[in-house]
Amino acid sequence: MFPRVQGVCRDDATDNVPQLKLWAREYGICDWAVATGPDLNVVALEVIEDRWKEMIDDMIANGDLEESEDGFNTLCIGSQDGSWRPIFFWKYPRGNRAETPGQVDFPGRGVILHVEGGSVTLPKKPTHAGTDDIEKCPNGLKDAAFIDIEERSLDNNSGPEKPTAIGVSRERNLGNKMIA
Repeated sequence: MFPRVQGVCRDDATDNVPQLKLWAREYGICDWAVATGPDLNVVALEVIEDRWKEMIDDMIANGDLEESEDGFNTLCIGSQDGSWRPIFFWKYPRGNRAETPGQVDFPGRGVILHVEGGSVTLPKKPTHAGTDDIEKCPNGLKDAAFIDIEERSLDNNSGPEKPTAIGVSRERNLGNKMIA
């Protein structure tokens, strides 16, 4: 994490509790962000529109995400300001790289996946809606947004692919819907 203030940037992000406490004392109330990418072992799915529930329901139906009375089976932070637009956190899928740096958009799904070299700003009034643990990245997201580095290096015939709004030109299955 890191505070979104002048003089502190994504590269300063840390999970060092004494440093986080120092920043909290120094900067008081400010926006905070979680840095994403393989260097910090985190990806974040940020809800930006009301259509997000359909995608999450697809992930639950496929067994990629579990929901209980206590929330979800991975760290999930929402807002107490009346609009429930959660941010889900998962471990970065090892042996993979994101098809596009920064973030991956899923058109019509109401979400953005923050991957390499990016960050996601936490809500001003956060609330907890999941476990304290961060689970492994769901297969549906991994398949839709990441390239297996080892598999890719074995395929000598694969040339560069053309980026699209969600990553690359080939179709990917996310939930019950095909996306391109």
